[in-house]
Formats: sequence, C-alpha cells, structure tokens
Amino acid sequence: MNYGVFRSFVEDDEEQEVINILENLESRSEVKDVKIKSANAKTVIYIVTSDRRFETQTLLNEQLSNAGFNVNKVFVGAISNSQESTEFLLPSGARRRIGFKPSRGFQDTTFMASITELFPAIAFINRISPSLSTEQFYNAILAANPSSAGAPGPYVQGSAADVTKGREIIDKAEPGPDLKITEKITNAKRITEWLNNHNQKHPITEVYWGYRTKPRGVDPSNPGDIFLKYANGGMLGVSLKAGTASSKEPILNTYVKPIFDYFGKPNDYRTLKESLYPQYREAGVSESDIRNKWGSAQLAQQLGRFERENPTEYNRLYDLNLTLVKQAVINLFNSNITKTRRFIRSQILKTQLKTPFIKVKATSDPSSVGVVDAVIVMCKATSLETALKSVKNIIGEKTAFMSFQNGFGHEAIMQEIVGTEKVLGGTTTQASNILGPGHIMNHASLPSWIGEYEGGMSDRVKDIADTFTAYGLETIAADDVKKRKWMKLFALTAIGPLSAIFDLHHTDLYINNTANKISRSLGKEIILETRKVALADGVEVSEDECLFMFNKIVDSNQTNKSSMAFDVQYKRKTEIDFISGVVSKMGKKHGINTPLNDLMYKMIKVKEGMYS
Repeated sequence: MNYGVFRSFVEDDEEQEVINILENLESRSEVKDVKIKSANAKTVIYIVTSDRRFETQTLLNEQLSNAGFNVNKVFVGAISNSQESTEFLLPSGARRRIGFKPSRGFQDTTFMASITELFPAIAFINRISPSLSTEQFYNAILAANPSSAGAPGPYVQGSAADVTKGREIIDKAEPGPDLKITEKITNAKRITEWLNNHNQKHPITEVYWGYRTKPRGVDPSNPGDIFLKYANGGMLGVSLKAGTASSKEPILNTYVKPIFDYFGKPNDYRTLKESLYPQYREAGVSESDIRNKWGSAQLAQQLGRFERENPTEYNRLYDLNLTLVKQAVINLFNSNITKTRRFIRSQILKTQLKTPFIKVKATSDPSSVGVVDAVIVMCKATSLETALKSVKNIIGEKTAFMSFQNGFGHEAIMQEIVGTEKVLGGTTTQASNILGPGHIMNHASLPSWIGEYEGGMSDRVKDIADTFTAYGLETIAADDVKKRKWMKLFALTAIGPLSAIFDLHHTDLYINNTANKISRSLGKEIILETRKVALADGVEVSEDECLFMFNKIVDSNQTNKSSMAFDVQYKRKTEIDFISGVVSKMGKKHGINTPLNDLMYKMIKVKEGMYS
C-alpha cells in the first residue's frame, strides 16, 4: 500500500495505529492488496481479498475495536450496493470507511448466482440427472461444457460473450473447500429437478441462459435468469431461487410490487409489506432498516448473514413470508379475473420467439407424389380405410406402412389392404393438434417406437428409425413393438373414456375432486382388467409396467383433455372401437370377462348416439 497517500486519509496523530492494523491485515494470505479509493473525498479504502472477505472483514473489525475505534457495518454506494463496508470513527470524530472486493474477475455474488442459473439450463438440455452427487453433477456439467465438441449449451445463437462467461463459471465452480459453491451446486440440482417436473406439465423445447444476451424478441431489461421456450412457441423469462433446505423445490421469483401496480393496488402492496415486517424483526433487522432498505441488496445482505447463523429459524421465516406473499397475490388475482387474464397474457405468457415452421410438400393428390419408401399413418382410425385406398398409387415393392394411431386393430386393416409384409407396428408419444388447414402444432417432441409387428428386428426398421432420429424425430427400433402398443393402450382405456364421459381433464378427473380416490381406483381397475387380455395375447407385462404411463400422466397434474373428450365435445365419431372396444373383443376371443371395458365402450357409444 502507498502509505504516503494514506496520510491524507487519517489525521497525523491517528495515522500509525490504523496503518499498523492494515499492515497486519495485508500480511495475511487471504488479503491480496490494500488500495486507496478516491471516493467520498478520499474517505474509502478498498481491500482486495480472496473469496473469504466476510472472515477478513470480521478480523479487521475486531482489531479496530480492540484499538479503541468505534466500528459499524454500513453500505457505501460508491463501493458496492450489495456488500457491507466497515465504518469507523477516528478520535477526532472524522468518519472513515473500508470496503472489500473479491479478487475474482467478477463479483462473488454474481458468480454464485450464475451457478444456479447456468447449471440447471445445461443439465436440462443434456439430461443430466439431479439425483447425482454434487461432485458427479458438477463433473457432468463440466463434460457438457460448450468447449466440448457436440455438447449442447443454453446459449443464444451468436452469443460468444455468454459462451466465454459460461466456461469461466463452470471452470471456477469446482466443489471443494468452498462450501458456498457446494451449496449453490446443490441448489442448481433442485432447480434442475423443478425444470424436469415443469417439463412434464408444460413441454419445454429450449432453455436459454440470459446472462448478457437475451433470446431474440426479449427486452434486454427482462430480469429473467433463464428463458424457457415451450413446445407451443411461447417463451417465459424465469427468475429462479432454490428453495429452503427443507422445501427442496425452487421458488419462481416474482417481482411483487409491479404486479400490484399493474392492478392499480399500491395500497394493498403496502399492506402486504406491513404484514411481513414482524418476520424481519425476528431476524434482527431494525425497524428503520426494514422501512428504508426494503427490497434492497443491503437488506438482503443482512438476511443472508442471519441465514448463515440461524438456518433453521431462517427457513421457518422464509416459508412464512412466502405463504403470506403467495396468498396476497392469489387474492389480488381473484379480485379481477379479467385483468388477471390480461396480465398473464401480456406479462407472463408473451410469445417472444416466432414459432418455428417446417414446410413440407403437401398435396391432396397422392398420385402426384410417386412411389415412396415409407407411409406414416396418422389419421383417426375411423378414416383409416379411406386414407389407405387413396394412396394405392404411391405403393412400391418395398414401401413400408407404419401406424402411429391410438389403440389396437389398425395393423390388421392395413394388412388386408396393402399386404401383410408391408406393415410395421408403431406407437408414438408425440402430441399435436391441427390449428388450421396445413398448420399443425407440435406440443411435445417425445419418442416413437417402430418394429416388425410380430416381433424381432430387421434392417428396414433400423434404417427408418435412424433416418427419423437424424431429422429430429426420435424413433426407437423395438423388437417388442406389440408390447409398446399395449403399454400405451393401458393408459388410453383408463383416461380416454372417463375423460370424455365426465368432460374433465386429467387432473380434475383423478386429483381435484373429493372422490379422487374412487376415480383413481376405477382407472387402475380398468387397466388391470386390460392387462389380463394383454397376457392372454402373449404380452408379458407386470402390474407396475401397465400402470406406469397412467400414473405418470395422472401425477403430472396435466390440465389437457384426452382426444376422445374433444371428439365427444365436437360431436365427432370417437376411436372407442380401437380402445375399449378392441379389449372387449379380444377378451371374448380369449374367454376373459371385461365388464369395465364393456361399460366404457357402451357409455361412449351412448354419447355418440346423442349427437344431433
């Protein structure tokens, strides 16, 4: 340190005592440098430290106090709005301040926060499991570092700055002695788990990290940490905070005040703040700090210190505060449903990116296409025969037909029309709907399976699966495609008919009603009845296997209706013959009673008979 400059910082008769303390501090390994900062009329010293600046500050404060100086912790805007500084009074009454800066290339807080934004984005894209240990999770992130060839990253195209910064964060975030880094990586795992769960309800196609560069169409001032692009083309900027140690689930941060301002309820916001004050007082925050520093980094710093010293009590207060805020926002939304819908559309569900389109050659005249290698049949079962007869001119000697339709029995119809040897079995978990003529919206890029209908593997199956996968439609070559079709049918028999009969989406049918135990039990009974027919058909499937997709759909809290429910709603002929109907038919063939599937079949037929 240039102590000649320092003499202008303190009074002559007080100089040596302070210099002695700073010299002692400077000799410590965790302190990199001591500098004069010409801020606030040369009243501020910067101390550049290692990452252990809180320990360094505590030591300095102790030494200053022991020397008889009156020491306080304050925030100095000229130094940092997010870090405490040490303020002390000289015997003359002059006020002096010392600030602390990390030796890293960017602020410690920024670095730590970036882990919980960047790591979940990389983990989600690369399917890194959040159940891994902290070290394993970090190593997987490191392996998926964008410097590694072929590893996808969450970076906006053309954002070289973000790629560079991402590599820097990954390289510096190795878990080890720095427990804070380990804690942040643990939080990143929790957020990854939240993303995975969220994806089940609202399929995500892309996750972008918004460190400096925002996705195209997003306002540069958008406070989102990461941006989720959904299968429907919409985009949501999300600010994520890993929950408390007990909650495990991240909290979707909400900038609450703007919400109340949008609704024209600033007084309600002030009331909410008043309801939170007692919890802050319990955390040892003074009344003046609560009122003067509300929403500031300074207040957050005080709470952060309280969290480190009293983690159990902090978690209790955090959960209490969160409950109060959540209820206040719910009450606000319920007070004006029309405005709530407008708010969600304008502020939350903004479609920030254009929906990607894939243009394909389409024609209503199949004869103009010429002979093709493969035909994917995606129409409703009720239109199958007509569709197949319309494409007879495009069928060559080696043309393969695949049915990705719901239910069973399509392959038999196809074999009769185009020949047994040309028909492959297939099933898909893709989800889409028709927005208009020639405009199909894909909601989920999920796997499909194809295989020889009677089992076994063939070169044509492998070639088709590889080709589809190469062009972004993940397709798995299966040697047990019939079992795959049954696995989907189990869920269809339980969900489709009941959803259509009661005109309910999955969650209301199986969770959000007082008789949910009965409805869920009924669904399982239908599936287990269907399993008996599958076993008789030569398909070995356990109870857990046949209930897997049903439980996955039900537990995901999906709010969409089945395609059969939409068919009934719009008075269209359903596919019940190929779902419950085919189970009943095959049951009779094998001498197995299927009373529940029989009932579902009859009730849907009654529904169809009511169409005017």
